[in-house]
Amino acid sequence: MDVAFLVPTALGGTPLWDQVGVTPQQELVRCRAGDELPGAPHVPPGLRELSCPTATCRQFWCRVPPLEPPQALGFHLGGRLGLRWVQQTPQPRVVLQSSARVLYDVGRYWNSGGEPRLQIQTELELAEPPSPLPHILGGSVGGLLLLALLTLGLYKLGFFRRRYKELMEGDETPPAPPADPQG
Repeated sequence: MDVAFLVPTALGGTPLWDQVGVTPQQELVRCRAGDELPGAPHVPPGLRELSCPTATCRQFWCRVPPLEPPQALGFHLGGRLGLRWVQQTPQPRVVLQSSARVLYDVGRYWNSGGEPRLQIQTELELAEPPSPLPHILGGSVGGLLLLALLTLGLYKLGFFRRRYKELMEGDETPPAPPADPQG
């Protein structure tokens, strides 16, 4: 039994992935990269979905040893997306569609669930990084406003009034500091 994956790898000659691969979750399953299937030479206008008729795709083949009924299969399709191809798509949101298909001996196995095919969709959205300038300006202005309000409040309470003039006019002498009890 085999599991075949089709993964879009290039758009109009520009690679989509810096690296891509299929990793099985079971130890006895072996996967290898297969052929590349050519896609459209130019990017169609209004492209919203990157799939194998539109993009160049790479096949991955995974050989699966015979399974017993309660056993399940698991695979990890992953890699690092490159961003050089983003300028070719006019849309801010694109769906990257891969597929997996189970190929088996119909004389030995029986499938009651329909065609053994799975679609894997990854939605990619080009997002502009937020500008920190409004937060910096707002924090600075808010801090200065808080400092001004705090200064005004202390001034109204008399914190900044000096009693030096009153001490000079009166007979009062400033009290001497207390003597050191240890000395």
